[in-house]
Amino acid sequence: LVKKLISGKAVERWLFGGSVQPLEFAKIAIIIFLSYYIVSKGSLRSIKTFSWAFFIVLLHAIFLVLQPDKGGALFILLLSFSLMYVGGIPYRLYIPAIALVGFFSFFLLKKGYVSERLSAWIDPFADAEDTGYQIIQSLYALAKGGPFGVGIGKGIQKMGALPEADTDYVISIIGEEMGFLGVMMVVLLYALLVGRLFYYSVKVDEPFGKLLLFGIAMNFSLAFLWNLAMASNLLPPKGIALPFVSYGTSNLFASLIMIGLAQSVIRVWQR
Repeated sequence: LVKKLISGKAVERWLFGGSVQPLEFAKIAIIIFLSYYIVSKGSLRSIKTFSWAFFIVLLHAIFLVLQPDKGGALFILLLSFSLMYVGGIPYRLYIPAIALVGFFSFFLLKKGYVSERLSAWIDPFADAEDTGYQIIQSLYALAKGGPFGVGIGKGIQKMGALPEADTDYVISIIGEEMGFLGVMMVVLLYALLVGRLFYYSVKVDEPFGKLLLFGIAMNFSLAFLWNLAMASNLLPPKGIALPFVSYGTSNLFASLIMIGLAQSVIRVWQR
């Protein structure tokens, strides 16, 4: 309640006076840890090695839930399982792992602000003045932009109608001001970035670097697809920043660290 009164939000996911968002750096830690762990163990085909990896991932997810950042916990689980799948999860563990993740997801979505966001996602116009407000304003911005937009700097949704216009819903403002062509330009740039990362993850022959590149590529692709789907109401609203576009020091700094790691792997491989 105190956090809500101070920040005006139901939840607060920042440390050190609002300057650090733990989720952004948890992504880096998970990618590096899983890449190293999988390479050091050879694979995750034994139940023991998989269990230890899953325990560390679940611990990160639980800490994020306690913030509370339930959407961030779900993002960490998706990112981690993509890496663990490449690392060789044994087939006999597929059903138990999916069941455990399903139970954890049900626990996340059962009550609180998440259930309200799910209701708003299903029918935002049922409570247009409260829970569905952001979604409606985001859709209005995208619809108003049309194919070519209203012009750079001429959008009105960023003036206060659309909350978080410079962070979570920045793609909606791009759609309003630059139209469908502007959104497709952003999509193309992300496709080039992620495509190159996946390309080098296949080409690089060093196992740790290969997994590191794959994890970084998955992080950017998941963040972009999640943010775009949220803005267009294909997914429930969750504050996943659009890397390199959304305002925010933590996301930008963490994204630059990932690009630096990727570039280091590529340079070593090219020598």
